[in-house]
Amino acid sequence: MQSGSTGTERNPGLLWNRTGNKMKIYLIRHGMTAGNREKRYVGCHTDEDLCEEGIAQIQSNEYPRVDHLYVSPLKRCITTAELIYPHMPVISNVKLQEMDFGDFEYKNYHELNGNAAYQAWIDSGGRTAFPNGEGREQFSRRCVEGFWECLADCKDTDRVAFVVHGGTIMAIMEQYGEPKGEYYKWQIANGAYLSLEVMKSLSEEQLRWAFFVVAQSLIFCCTAIGGNPVSQKNHIFSNIFTQKWNTFITVYQ
Repeated sequence: MQSGSTGTERNPGLLWNRTGNKMKIYLIRHGMTAGNREKRYVGCHTDEDLCEEGIAQIQSNEYPRVDHLYVSPLKRCITTAELIYPHMPVISNVKLQEMDFGDFEYKNYHELNGNAAYQAWIDSGGRTAFPNGEGREQFSRRCVEGFWECLADCKDTDRVAFVVHGGTIMAIMEQYGEPKGEYYKWQIANGAYLSLEVMKSLSEEQLRWAFFVVAQSLIFCCTAIGGNPVSQKNHIFSNIFTQKWNTFITVYQ
């Protein structure tokens, strides 16, 4: 796999630094699909695979080594995971699927322009529910539940990857990104990823996780066959967060 991305793996002076206390989590967005290329709302009811550009995009990038791999069950995530980690078992969780876009599913801005329901959704800042689809709060709650189910399953692991959707990543980061940022702040390009560093400690009855978000600037210059760019540079957040997360989330064993 050619080196298509760089992310400085820095430890910014976290409070705990003992071996076995840290879990590194990588949130990887799936590669490009035809719908992504056409800027469509590609949600949980569209199970399309990667396009040729998307396959080349993933193959040109470099991704971290991990011990466990969790995915959305949709083809675009499974294919991406298999391209990146061809010899690893893939564990799917339906709660990690993309949002249900309802009546807007697989349509783009040009097709929805002039639609009163779409304009109302735009005017709400994307906060209202999609007609016959999910609302953002409902979607975010589902994604976070799936995220914690996976972490509870691999609580003794050091490095975990999630190959999921842009919306799934935004939902998780809106909850755990520090300093706080709203949902759309955490938007990343196809094939890009964010990393989280999680501190873990075990008690007799519970697994407690104190979150430290290490947001790294991971800029992907995705190239197609022949070296032509297939997506613009994706600027992911360069701030490094060292402040202790003040809420402990308990996951029962």
